Amino acid sequence: MRDLPEVIADILASRGAMVEKAGEDGLDVIASPELVNLLGVPEYHRLSFAGENQGKDDLYASYDSDYFRSLERLFSDAGRWASVSLETPALRPERIAETLADHLPLLNAAFRLEGTEQRSISYFLVYFRFTALSDNRQDGMFSVLVNPLNASTAFLKDGLEELSGRTGPLAAEEEMTAAEIGKILGWAHKAGAGMVREVLADFIRSAERRLNRDVKRVYEYYETLKEEIDRRARKKAVRGEAAEPPTENIAVEELETLRRKREAVEAEREWKIRDLIAKYALGIKLDPLCVIRIQATAPVFLIHIKRRLASRPFSVIYNPLLNFFIVLSGEPFGKQVFIDLGMVYFHILRKQTA
Repeated sequence: MRDLPEVIADILASRGAMVEKAGEDGLDVIASPELVNLLGVPEYHRLSFAGENQGKDDLYASYDSDYFRSLERLFSDAGRWASVSLETPALRPERIAETLADHLPLLNAAFRLEGTEQRSISYFLVYFRFTALSDNRQDGMFSVLVNPLNASTAFLKDGLEELSGRTGPLAAEEEMTAAEIGKILGWAHKAGAGMVREVLADFIRSAERRLNRDVKRVYEYYETLKEEIDRRARKKAVRGEAAEPPTENIAVEELETLRRKREAVEAEREWKIRDLIAKYALGIKLDPLCVIRIQATAPVFLIHIKRRLASRPFSVIYNPLLNFFIVLSGEPFGKQVFIDLGMVYFHILRKQTA
């Protein structure tokens, strides 16, 4: 995936700005009059992506900055939805059919291939911006590919760049209702919530190491305080045994004071540990940026699956965007069930879904 400075440089240049790289992590910008008015920035400014205090006059421009959010004004509603057609490479369905059995892990069932056909399918590539907050902050983007025929999803590391050179303009586009678009975004958001944790795996492990380190330090510190209190209590107890009234009563009061101090130390330790857990707790926010509808032609394999007491037809679709088989459980679509070879499980739905 392209770096954010490179993307912003291209956006500004497309609106008439002159942009040059400044140091390892910055951009020098001479903005056009249009950009000055729309973004509310000086004609000349330097962008920084490392931190808000990078330079006295620098404008912070990372994902969580006002500058980044202001770029939305350059697009208005444009750029949030796009449609392309995918040039599918020449596929030989008969060759794919030869390996079909290897990718359908059926238990106590068998299938028979009854035919093949070509079908036009719309996939949806949804780009998300994520913000992860713990004791530190992590920002980034990723994309989720959705097949609306069965709500299957897949993570595309480099988004549409993986399809570079294979896309072109869409001749005609079917209208979609707000409810249909909402379903697609819902499926993508649900899958993205799990995928972003894979993207942040190193960030999460680092936070867990820091949490364990700090909890250990707190625990050891308060254990030291408790040991000191216990040592003083043992001394007081020995003196109290040899003392006579009223000195004995004073020793008992001092031991009770030490006991209360020890309980207070234990309670304070628990508070400190809870504060650390809250400090390192991970919060993730996902914001959809844009949706790309990808129209592709894919081979469909018409199979009949038979078990001991029941049988039914299925349609199995090869995913031309992923170019490999991955098995996912199907969902009903009309009177058929489409199985996208790109998911994790495969099962036969009960008769009531027929």
